[in-house]
Amino acid sequence: VGTAIRPENICKSELFLNVTRRMFSTTPIFYVALAMGNHFFIIFALITTNLNTARMVHSFKNYLLRFCFIMGLALIALVSNGQLPVDINQLSDQQLIQYVQQANLAGLSEADLVAKARAKGLSDDQIAALKQRIQSLNLGAAGAGGNSSSANTNSKRNRIATYGPGYRDSAVGLQIFGADLFSQDNLTFEPNLNIPTPANYILGAGDELVVDVYGYSETTKKLQVTPDGYVRYPNVGPLKVMGLTIEEARQKIKAALLKIYPGISAGNTFVQVTLGQIRSIKVTMVGEIKRPGTYSLPSLATIANALYVSGGPSKIGSLRHISLMRNGKQVVDFDFYDFLLKGDLSKNALLQDGDVISVAPYQLRVAIKGAIKKPAIYELGAADNLSTVLQYS
Repeated sequence: VGTAIRPENICKSELFLNVTRRMFSTTPIFYVALAMGNHFFIIFALITTNLNTARMVHSFKNYLLRFCFIMGLALIALVSNGQLPVDINQLSDQQLIQYVQQANLAGLSEADLVAKARAKGLSDDQIAALKQRIQSLNLGAAGAGGNSSSANTNSKRNRIATYGPGYRDSAVGLQIFGADLFSQDNLTFEPNLNIPTPANYILGAGDELVVDVYGYSETTKKLQVTPDGYVRYPNVGPLKVMGLTIEEARQKIKAALLKIYPGISAGNTFVQVTLGQIRSIKVTMVGEIKRPGTYSLPSLATIANALYVSGGPSKIGSLRHISLMRNGKQVVDFDFYDFLLKGDLSKNALLQDGDVISVAPYQLRVAIKGAIKKPAIYELGAADNLSTVLQYS
């Protein structure tokens, strides 16, 4: 019956007047139809089956008041059923938020929402605009298909993968200063292998030395440091270089080559020793580290490189007290704030095989926010006070 009634004809017919008069008098029947139906004209059809039980309305004023009241109830019913108006531009952000929340509670997926929107007469352009508004408000439907489900899964995994470095205190909503440095995809602390050998680099088993003899005599030899710490140059014999710096090894090799290259002492033959392929070293990470354990690193690695590989300090780990232990003794107490705030890497020591890096728990943290440039949670050192914290932020 509802589909047979056309809006352009219904207002002109005597039937409409009789139906509406009786409809507004049979309030209980109307409520039942309103609760069960999805379309306004279905409500009309349900009420016409009970016309004989209705009473006539004697006042046109009452008719208008009841009409406005029932139209309001109809709109509430439409919203409660999760239906969108055809003109989505009339929706405020708050209305859109309420609609999506209702869809989430109903367990509707994104595909379900699109189907409902099309059923209500929304065009593809309007649906696309609706999606864009929902995304701009950071909203989403529960169980919104494979893509949304996958995104939720990946999001959870990302939070687990960067829980230590990216820890955010839920009480104040601030991130620990410097913690995200170890979780950024576009930033790595890999050692630079294309640099001159540092003067304090200590040779060890597995390193490769390139010996260039040039001038009156010319030759090039590649010598690998054996497990017992020696290199063997033809016609010279084994030379122990383990534990020496690259410059100390050059002087020792040059002195040994005087036996077969007299031009070295005469000044017309020269010797250059450089580091070729580098060895791997084993470094152990302990304490409040996200992924403690023993790591294999290039021999040019530093404390910062090892911290990055291990994921950085945990949520209770300190960035101010990072100890480098060698042969049971503390070699360096590295304060990562020196690098973060001053660019000072003077204590970012080169690592050696068998080194241990220990990260202590933090002692004191202070959260600072408001009219500052860098609101965050800062770790305080022994000499820090309010003034230094304000300088940090």
